[in-house]
Amino acid sequence: MLTFPFPAGPRGTVPTEFAELRETDPVAEVELPDGTRIRLVTRYADVVAVLTDPRFSRARAAALPGTGFGRCQSTGVLDLDPPEHAHLREPLDRALGEDQVRAWGPRLTRAVDDAISAFAALPRPADFVAGFAAPLAARTTCELAGFDVSAAERLAGWVEDVVGGDADAAHTARQELDAALAELVADRRRSPGDDLASALVAPAEPSRGLPDDEAALVVSGLLVSAHIGNRNALSRHAFALLGTPGSFERMRADPATAVEELLRRYPSGNDGLLRVAAEDVELSGTRLEAGQLVMPLVAAACQDPAVFDAPQHLDLGRRPNPHVSFGAGAHACPGAAFVRALFTTTFGSLVAAFPDLRLAVPVDEVVHTADLLPLGVRSLPVEW
Repeated sequence: MLTFPFPAGPRGTVPTEFAELRETDPVAEVELPDGTRIRLVTRYADVVAVLTDPRFSRARAAALPGTGFGRCQSTGVLDLDPPEHAHLREPLDRALGEDQVRAWGPRLTRAVDDAISAFAALPRPADFVAGFAAPLAARTTCELAGFDVSAAERLAGWVEDVVGGDADAAHTARQELDAALAELVADRRRSPGDDLASALVAPAEPSRGLPDDEAALVVSGLLVSAHIGNRNALSRHAFALLGTPGSFERMRADPATAVEELLRRYPSGNDGLLRVAAEDVELSGTRLEAGQLVMPLVAAACQDPAVFDAPQHLDLGRRPNPHVSFGAGAHACPGAAFVRALFTTTFGSLVAAFPDLRLAVPVDEVVHTADLLPLGVRSLPVEW
């Protein structure tokens, strides 16, 4: 029996096993490192079904013992099923809606411009991950949440420890982060601003606001997912552009379309979150019994040739592009509009500011992280 997760494919692409299983065993049984057996779902239609069908419970998976893959955790909106999920999700969707994201446009542009200026001043070759992607992700996440920009580096350090530190470091970071969040939420209730925390606790209609503890939980989830996810996706997408001839020209011509293809080719998420079948369900001819653990692999769905022509090819002009990099259904990423705006602004500005940006090492020497979460690039040395 195969052990999951699989190592990344060539140049940080999706594991080669995804394509093999999609053809031969699209609801394959595999074993996690701790011996837990789950089903991997690799076909686009099946992945969408698992993500949208209420018979697959996220809450029951979050309550499972064990570590990793979304087990034994309670991060609020991510780990609830409807209708409880809607209580937290509705104010989050309102706070991160397209109108609000458009209003934040000038702030995103300033953040990107400042990041480009700081990066341009670094000695060359420079590491794109540490010198650009990480500080930009930290600042924009910090501003979005409602923290002062001066706190970005400190908050990013806590998030890194919460996600990847040892037990003691993670515990200390969690305490520090929770204290900062409690202070932020209390402050924004007294003095609302133009940020996520304010939108959650002090909306235009007070009856639609969240209690302080729930608002802090929602903002905490955003800090972790947005900082880690955006840092890694920005790095992976930059690698894709730098390793693909002609990509800068396509990005200049239509940044929004190009970003959608980067999202499809290198999804920023963890390839799906574990679910539990609440009742017997059939997928691609395979019967899943109630209680079965199921992992919908978003990255595999985004490479399904039944939906995407030449899915292994990075086509920055691809249309249509119905990727599911932001998930689907009730748990689709609430920050999708924000990510699209940030990435379109970032890469449009990058190719204009650094028209001769290039890798400082051979493309095959770039080291990609192999873990399911986070997917990233360890370092990306570049010249210009």
